[in-house]
Amino acid sequence: METLHPGQGERLARLLRDRFLTPAAVFEADSDVLEQLGLSARDALFLRLVPALARYTGRESFGKSPRLDTAERAGAFLETRFIGKRLEQFYLLCLDSNLRLIQSILLERGTTDRAPFYPRHVLREAVRTHAAYLIVSHNHPNNSIVPSNVDVSCTVELLDALAPLSVALIDHLIVADKTIVSLRALGKPAPMYWNHPPHRCAASDRWLAGIADWHWEIR
Repeated sequence: METLHPGQGERLARLLRDRFLTPAAVFEADSDVLEQLGLSARDALFLRLVPALARYTGRESFGKSPRLDTAERAGAFLETRFIGKRLEQFYLLCLDSNLRLIQSILLERGTTDRAPFYPRHVLREAVRTHAAYLIVSHNHPNNSIVPSNVDVSCTVELLDALAPLSVALIDHLIVADKTIVSLRALGKPAPMYWNHPPHRCAASDRWLAGIADWHWEIR
């Protein structure tokens, strides 16, 4: 802010800090709210562009078809999708037989505490992309690392729905700011669901072996 407004940067930064709880809230605020605090339309537009630029830069750093064969790599990749997002979003990663990314798909947008989930949309994309493996993920804008009952139940639905297609669901990852949560490592839903073919496979065994805990911080 000091660069944009010499001599006023500290005052404007203090106004933003007092009005918003987190930097993400500043970047996702409506332009009219920012302008009411004394920022110009140009300033408001600039702040709104920051998360989009960060997401783009983060995605580009992984290349076109990254190999997402570990929870740490997949979590770091997914974190770039959720930078600055204050509403829940549901992403699907379609992977080939070598666990390389075929396509990253934003399936649903939701509210501050939930995103709609439709297994048929996941099945459609799995068939369309000829995926061998899938990873699903959504963010928790409130930064809670505790999966909800809905998070668990929708995972059960998806595990059951994918079985006839012989497409393995590797994990359901929750992104809460810089923390990644693996529902599979947490044992939610119960291992009996995850261990049913095709979801129990060599790739999923290696995936689990590489997870030290059910949640971790992105470095």
